[in-house]
Amino acid sequence: MDETASHLSRKISKPILITGASGFLGWNLIAASSEEQLACPLRNPKTIKHAPKKVNISSHHRWDHDSCIELLKAVDPKIVIHTAAISNPESCLRDPDLSREVNTLWPSHLAKACSDLEIQLIHCSTDLVFSGKDGPYEEKAPTAPLNLYGQQKALAEQFVLKQSPTACILRLPLLFGESGAWTRNGLRTLAEFWRKGDPIDLFADEYRTPARAQRIAQFIIKDLVPLCLKKKPIGIMHLGGPQTLSRWQMGQDLAQVFQLDPSHPQSCKRAERGVSNSRPKDTSLISHKAKSLGFHHKAFVEELMDIRDGGGFTQDFPKPCFLL
Repeated sequence: MDETASHLSRKISKPILITGASGFLGWNLIAASSEEQLACPLRNPKTIKHAPKKVNISSHHRWDHDSCIELLKAVDPKIVIHTAAISNPESCLRDPDLSREVNTLWPSHLAKACSDLEIQLIHCSTDLVFSGKDGPYEEKAPTAPLNLYGQQKALAEQFVLKQSPTACILRLPLLFGESGAWTRNGLRTLAEFWRKGDPIDLFADEYRTPARAQRIAQFIIKDLVPLCLKKKPIGIMHLGGPQTLSRWQMGQDLAQVFQLDPSHPQSCKRAERGVSNSRPKDTSLISHKAKSLGFHHKAFVEELMDIRDGGGFTQDFPKPCFLL
């Protein structure tokens, strides 16, 4: 039994186990879990700063099937939320073997272990499993990813559902919002580059349905986890925001709310940068199923205004609360 298994076994009874807790969505899941005990095994536990006492963070380095079984038996979670991934497409290309292990094989091993122990699994996927040629997409639409990251995640979906037929697959859009200072945060980084005057290209012909990570995290904890624990069949679910926006339009809205110079970034098209074959045009998600189960989201500008008025993109873990 490794450090994670022995340590968590002594301290936690029936927590939610979250993988990838040091990431952007992971931070928001911790923030949203006001009344839940959490188990967060990490490769590097020191990446999470000032976590609430309800969060038990330990070191865990192995994700083969036997190691997943060992961890799950020791922690005895009521449910597993798998968010961990190498989500940057360029990083996947730089190290395809590692990204395949993390994005495809690990979810498969974890799903099999969850199935063997009859533990419910929520697996986070991506809108980049689609080609972008036929958006917007419903859950039943066929996948046809353009880049390696999307291919790895599409395979992971297949493996997860094969190994654990009752698992819930969440296809997530481009996420934005608050997070800890140590996490990757796309809009925060964009705003920092903008203020420094660094060159910025924003695609006018690449469309997504951006969603605030806090909204998604609170829906997962407050609405989806109870449904999964009741063994309600969920299957694949889309969690996109209410608007289809280009990267360029998102930038203009960011400038409006955070008082940035709207003329600074360059509007461009994917073909002009030679990325038409690797960056899908329109991966907008149709999210009627999620909305019917309680998922709600304001317009992009309104969410940005809430973030601005709440202190900006970099936050400490908040006091227990849910967005109204």
